[in-house]
Amino acid sequence: MVSRRWFVLLFTGLFLCQSISFAADDPRLKAGVKELLDAGWQPSIKARQECADQFEELNAIAPMDDKLLYAYVLVQTRQRQYPQASSTLSDLLTIQKKDVFAWRMKVWLSMLQKDYSTSLDDAEQLAQLLPQRQLEGEGLELYREFTTGLGRMFGFMEGPVAEDVPASSRAEAQKKILARLTPQGQEAFNSGRQQVLDHFHRMMGEGAADKEDAIEDEEQRRLDLARQIDAEREAIAAEAAAIEPERKKLESELRSDLDRINSKEEPLLREMAQLESRAELIRNQAARYIIERDRLYAALEKEKDKLQRDLLARDIDRMHAYIARYDADLNALERQARVVNAQRLELVRQRNEAQGVYNREMQRLGGKLSLLERRHKKTAIDERQLDKPITGNTPRVRTLAREAKALTTYTDFPLDAERRRLLGMFE
Repeated sequence: MVSRRWFVLLFTGLFLCQSISFAADDPRLKAGVKELLDAGWQPSIKARQECADQFEELNAIAPMDDKLLYAYVLVQTRQRQYPQASSTLSDLLTIQKKDVFAWRMKVWLSMLQKDYSTSLDDAEQLAQLLPQRQLEGEGLELYREFTTGLGRMFGFMEGPVAEDVPASSRAEAQKKILARLTPQGQEAFNSGRQQVLDHFHRMMGEGAADKEDAIEDEEQRRLDLARQIDAEREAIAAEAAAIEPERKKLESELRSDLDRINSKEEPLLREMAQLESRAELIRNQAARYIIERDRLYAALEKEKDKLQRDLLARDIDRMHAYIARYDADLNALERQARVVNAQRLELVRQRNEAQGVYNREMQRLGGKLSLLERRHKKTAIDERQLDKPITGNTPRVRTLAREAKALTTYTDFPLDAERRRLLGMFE
């Protein structure tokens, strides 16, 4: 049985299990690579910067060391820094041109970045480096892991992303790769490829079934919605029609109340006008007597003759009597005016009350109309839904479609296994 150590040798043409450079024996490098892998295995922006700084320090100790470079590629991939990982990997492949593990990583990174043309070229290069003889044991297991992975890549390009990969280019690359593989490798390649295609077709079938169910559900929902809209419009029309008679009734009642109040107020207004006219007449007459009284007082002050003074005093008393009688008449008129004003104030209160009732009721009807208008707008919005095309693109259908296009749905890179393998080289 071929040992794993010798299988790795056969794979790479290099003794990857041993130190390749003197710097690899530096205990600082060994400890630093382990720290780099530990620090970079939890994705975060902070970890990215810390690992970048740590890599620069280690690279100063062991410039272009293959294990250090590969460790940093693993970290950058773990941190989802795919373009940066590709750049670091290119540096590694300049010194380890036949490292199958590095080439497998290169194929994976180009696939993740959807650079399928490069993926095809890289896959051919990887196949060129794989052993071309029958293997057993651990060697066969690892060989199948590589070839199954290649098959899954091609299944992904043939199925989920077929529209992004020219069929002729894919078929030509696949033919070349299969020609390089042993029967064991061809079997693993075809198995991996078919697994992806079967998985993809199952997902597409599920998506199509879910989409069909969603379309049926949406059609039924729209039928129900159309019936609801029709029923709602009929209800709105009926309620709106009922408001108009109510509004007319309120206006009629208000006019009737105002007519009744006005009919009662008109005689009061005439009476108030008459009272005011009489009061004005009395005030004018009283004013003439007051003027005459004041004239008599002035004459009395100038008069020296006793007889004449007595006559003036008698005339003054007569003026006082007239003025007092007019004051009494004015007081009587004012009492009558207060009674009339009280009656008018009551009519004003009744008018305000009738107007207030009318305003409140009209406000209530206005609220009903506003509510009906909002309901009408909602039915218009709902009706627009009926005009939209039915796609069946539910969240689940969209999720399935997104997952069906994702490479990691069908295969994943063994980052953890590669991390363990790399750390094992320092033991």
